[in-house]
This record gives sequence, structure tokens and C-alpha cells, in this order.
Amino acid sequence: MPKVLIVSFHFEPLEIIASERARSMLKFLPEAGWEVDVLSHDWQKINGKYDPGTVNICKIETLENGNRIIRLGAGNKHRKIQEKSEKSPLHSINILKNWAQGWFDYRAVCRDAHDSMDLWMEKNLKNNYNLIIGIYSPHTHLRLLSKWSKISGIPAHIDFRDLWNNSIASNNPKLDLAQKIQGFFIKRYWHMWLQDSLSMSSVSSSLSNYLSHEYKCDTFTLYTGYDPSQFPKRSANADAIFSIVHAGTLYNNQKIEILLKGIKLFLDQNPINEIEVHFPGLIRPGVTSKEYSYLSNAAYLVKNALDDERVKITERIPVIEARQMMCDASILIKPCFPNDPGIVGGKMFEYLGAGRIIISAPNDHGSIEEIILKSNSGIICDSSAEVAKELQKYFDRWKIDGGLNPENSEESKSLYSSAAQMKLFGHWLIAKIQN
Repeated sequence: MPKVLIVSFHFEPLEIIASERARSMLKFLPEAGWEVDVLSHDWQKINGKYDPGTVNICKIETLENGNRIIRLGAGNKHRKIQEKSEKSPLHSINILKNWAQGWFDYRAVCRDAHDSMDLWMEKNLKNNYNLIIGIYSPHTHLRLLSKWSKISGIPAHIDFRDLWNNSIASNNPKLDLAQKIQGFFIKRYWHMWLQDSLSMSSVSSSLSNYLSHEYKCDTFTLYTGYDPSQFPKRSANADAIFSIVHAGTLYNNQKIEILLKGIKLFLDQNPINEIEVHFPGLIRPGVTSKEYSYLSNAAYLVKNALDDERVKITERIPVIEARQMMCDASILIKPCFPNDPGIVGGKMFEYLGAGRIIISAPNDHGSIEEIILKSNSGIICDSSAEVAKELQKYFDRWKIDGGLNPENSEESKSLYSSAAQMKLFGHWLIAKIQN
């Protein structure tokens, strides 16, 4: 049985969508004939926030099937350096210097994590694996795999759960000067780091096509997928109210305005006591738009557009509570990335897992449209009037039937499950290493 090392900065118990990629590989790649080790970090909550560990330690957890989770403490050397640099008038020059040297991740913790993984690989990699998979982001994983694949002779596969800026892949000209400068250096280093990779994968066909063309490498389109075991049953009283839910964060390159205007039109035409609209996780105190590309004024935009007592906006809630809210929803709303048709977003697959009707807008004419139509999971709209019309249609059905059932079947969306995706991926990888 071939053995793979999966290198992932994000992993359990870190409760974010970025952890799902490695979690699904660990759980489902063995079903395709792989023995799996995951190399990640010692994620722990410190003062209410997850941290990958400030002390250089190594913990190994062996699972029942013999696969392992290797957790490293990241250390904090570069975090201390960044704290001092941010107070310096030369901070912008230091950032430019880092870019020129191939350090592109905004958070210094990524560089601390790189150093801890680099040391582990020096001591432990040897010839113990048939393949190394590095999950991007952060950029530091690309540097690591390029170095250690050459030293060890073990082939490397790069899995892109996103790109550094998906606008580049979709030829979006709306890049500011800093993005253009950083993009110049990134392209230069990525070509150096990726030129000897065995293969690559990405979350949509358009991004996979971009990678294949740019780096002359075989690519596989690997959707993050959903795991049915992670989603609770609907609450007994879920149909007592017609609930519209948007779960999670909004990003700068999403267009929420069409959905908001459509919801406003719908709310204005219907009774107050039968409808609720929820935005759990929209308020993100202490998190900057600069650091994560979040839509920094998202809560303000929603409040301004939907000044209605039926609209509830909250901070992040535990994942299990968010998934319960999704499962209990009548309608889930999904804003698209119209200028970046290759972006899907992990939330799309959580919505599929929740099994409720999805209304998405504006049409990206790309991956989100393809998934919604192929899985028969909902409707994708081009205008606010269309959003309001669809909401009214489902609301009228909810009133008549006393509830609202999804129009798809488990079979129609099963291709997008994590198990199905990883099985296809695992067999593809075996063929690659055998050629």
C-alpha cells in the first residue's frame, strides 16, 4: 500500500473550512488504497483564539487504522519579529523585502510553522513515503515541498484549495499596485517551486485549467466536498418559521447586494411573524480585511440594506451550532464571485451537506452555477427581482405544505461528497506514481 504525507498548516481542532481538506484526505484516502500521515500543528485555544503552538514540540497520534497525525509546535520567533516590524516606519519596506525573498504570507506565524516543518522533514522524511501532498495556502508549503522533494527524491503533489489571488487566474484586471508587485514576485517563485511537481489539484475546473496551462503539469479538479456524518438532523420545530440563512464570512470579491435587495423586496411584501433572516458569523471583531480579504463592512452593509427586526446578525458561533442552523433553514443564500468564476468556497459544500434549498446570486457562469445545477440543489439568479420571486415561491409553498423539502436527492449530489471526491482523487494519484 503506498504511503502519503499530507502537509497542512490548518487541521483539527481548528474549526474553519481550511481544515476540511486535510481532514477529508486523512479519512477517505485510505478507502482508495493509501496509508496516510498528516503533518500539521499543535492547535490549541489560547485566550479564546486558536494558536499553532509557541513551543517547538512534536506530538504523534496513531489512529486505529495505523494512520498518524503528527502535530508540531510552530514556535514564535518570526511573530516576535513581525510585532517589532509593524511599529517601524520601515514596515512597508520590510514587506517588500520579504516578497523579494519569497516570503508572501501576511502572518508571520506561517513562517514559524515553515521552520518547524522544515526541521521535522530534515530528521524524519527520508524515504518513508511514496508521495508528499502540500495543501496551499500558505505559500510556505510550496517552498517546503520544492526543497524536500528534491532532497528526498519523493514526488510532490500540490493541492490548491485556493490561489494567492484568484483574480489572476480569471484575468480580472482590477488589481491594485501592491497586488501587481506581489504577483510579480509570486509568479517568479511559484515557477521555481512548482516546476518539478509530479501533479497538482484545485477546487474548480477553471483553476485547474489555469494551473495546467501556467505550470505545464497534470491537474485534477478536487472539490472539498461534504461529509454527511458532520451534519445533525433537522430540529423537530425547524418548519415553525420560514428562515433564510447566510452562514459565515463575506469576502471582498463577493457581490452580496443583489441578494440583499432581493431579500428586502421579499420581506416588505410578507408578514413579520412568519419569517427570520440570519447572518451567523458575519461580525468578526479583531480580524482585519487586509489580513484575510474579508468584507470589513459586511455587517454594516447588511444592516443598512435590511433594516428589519426579522434580521439577526451575530458573531461567529461554534461549528456544530452553525451546521444545525443550516440544516434547520428553509433557504440558504450563497453570494457568488462574478469576477472570479473559479472560486467556489467551502461553504458551498457545507450547504450541500445541510441538504436545504440554495438561492445564489449573481450568476458566476462558472463553478457555483455548475454545482447547483448538476446537484439540483437550488436556483441561481441574475437580479434582485428574481431573488425576491424565488423566495416568494418557496415561502408560498412552505405555507401550503407546512414545510419545505429540498428538490434534489442524495444521489444527485453524491458526486460532491468528500468520500466520492477523495476516492476518485486517490485512484488518480496511484496511477500517477505508477507511471
